[in-house]
Amino acid sequence: MTERKPTGSFIDDLADIPGLNDLDRASTGIVPANPKKSRETFPCESCRGTGRYQGVRVHQPEEKCFACKGKGYFLKSYADRMAGKKKRAQAKMNRWVLAQTEFEKAHPGLIAKVRADLLPWNAFAASLIEQYDDKATLTEKQVAALQTQLDKNAERQAARAATKAAETQKLEANPVDPSAIRELFETAKSNGLKKPGLWFGDLKISEAPSHGRNAGALYVKQGGEYAGKIIGSTFHPAWGVPAMTILNSLLEIASNPAEVLRVKGKETGKCCCCGRELTDPESVANGIGPICATNWGL
Repeated sequence: MTERKPTGSFIDDLADIPGLNDLDRASTGIVPANPKKSRETFPCESCRGTGRYQGVRVHQPEEKCFACKGKGYFLKSYADRMAGKKKRAQAKMNRWVLAQTEFEKAHPGLIAKVRADLLPWNAFAASLIEQYDDKATLTEKQVAALQTQLDKNAERQAARAATKAAETQKLEANPVDPSAIRELFETAKSNGLKKPGLWFGDLKISEAPSHGRNAGALYVKQGGEYAGKIIGSTFHPAWGVPAMTILNSLLEIASNPAEVLRVKGKETGKCCCCGRELTDPESVANGIGPICATNWGL
């Protein structure tokens, strides 16, 4: 008896569906088109289309080109890529300017004042300014923090100004008469000394250059560091030095500089006119070397 093939079955229905058997590519030989491979490509300029980095590799473990990520090509020409990069940069700049304008409207003059008053010594403010330069805006908490820093700085400046004013008042109330010191300098210069200086222990007094803006002043150093200057009869201390202590020493020196020189020379064992160590017993007893004594009229 001949076996009948089923008709109208589910198998027949599947066979009638268009394209179902095309899933087997090997049997049909039909390969779907790849839209990416059909596009025009442009060789990478950095790796010359190889996809491999052409420079010397030091720490990077892979040989991929940094520009094209190892592909060796781009889907856009160099000119198009540069034009797109320029367009993106301009759009970023436009956003930055807009953000800056809005920030300045909300907080007028804040950034300029921070730059003037807090930079470069305030590291916290510098970090926020760096962020502002990148994004042209700050959060409200960051703005409040900067304002706090500005207020604290203003308080410090006011306190410093008050201290300076009180100190200046005291200094002006105690004038220094440098005439006896200047006579010693005139004697030394008449004896051929070009840049004379006098050491009174840790204090050194010298003349300001005649061609400078402080011509006529006497410079004062303490421990080798600039401590201030005498202009007219007023001592103008440098910031941070013990002004009143130095002033008291200057008043003592000005009253009898020759005697103070000898005393300090004996105490330190160094010539008060040239700063050299005294070795001769007579020089040690006098606190000054014989040559310096002649040059300075001592």
